[in-house]
Amino acid sequence: MLVRLETRDLGVIIDNKLNFNCHISAIAHKAHVGASLILRSFVTRDPDVLIRAFVTYVRPILEYCTPVWSPHTVSNINKIESYQRWFTKRIKGLSDMRYPERLAFFGPGNFTI
Repeated sequence: MLVRLETRDLGVIIDNKLNFNCHISAIAHKAHVGASLILRSFVTRDPDVLIRAFVTYVRPILEYCTPVWSPHTVSNINKIESYQRWFTKRIKGLSDMRYPERLAFFGPGNFTI
């Protein structure tokens, strides 16, 4: 019988096989909660304000200790990036654009994870 043990050290969840899938799922959930809170809380729908709020409050959650748990599988990368896709799609005037076009709208380096 294989027992899966997980531990948290400095906020990073790791299991006994040195797998970070639980950590990535946890931070993805936190990012979704934070992005939803931004969209519900801000009265303004100015894209620059919303993006600045996302970059200030959500991206640090997604980027914390990335050198330790660096996502290298496509599924983990997609899971992390899906909340940025979800958030940008809900910004007024960007919902009809494809994801690469939405990123290009904000300029290089301004909104990439």
